[in-house]
Amino acid sequence: VVSSGKYGIVREITITQSPLVPKLEVSETAISTALSGGSRNIRISSNIPWIASCAAEWIELSEISGGSGESTIIVTVSQNATTSSRNAVINIRNSDYDIQKSINVTQVAFAPELIVSNSTVSAKADGEIKNVTVTSNVEWEAVCDEDWVTLSPVNSVGGTQTLSINVDQ
Repeated sequence: VVSSGKYGIVREITITQSPLVPKLEVSETAISTALSGGSRNIRISSNIPWIASCAAEWIELSEISGGSGESTIIVTVSQNATTSSRNAVINIRNSDYDIQKSINVTQVAFAPELIVSNSTVSAKADGEIKNVTVTSNVEWEAVCDEDWVTLSPVNSVGGTQTLSINVDQ
């Protein structure tokens, strides 16, 4: 109310305010990670408080809540040591306004690999040493039941290794 008591003039000003339009945005809605895992920064833009959650124990969130403004959470995915791909969902939500944004996380499966450069070896009658290259991302062991064949090394933790096959006379 604006008034002048001296002259008896009264004026009213009506004030209206629009309701808050809640905003909750995430910079990414999907994350695909390699077998080794890794970290990704996700930007959250919001004018309301939010809470982040993820049920997967192989995902770590640097922040689980935030307020209005710009925020960054770091999503860290651990290495996948299983032979199954895996999926999870990170939920960013405000329950007061019933708003939720989801980030789908996928990670490839561990694929065990064991490659030998030669699957057959021929040796001379008077004996010979033959080499085979073994490339692997898993532990392996080499066995031969014949007493006239000696193998070296007989195991490895992975990588590329030369397997020597010593054939006696």
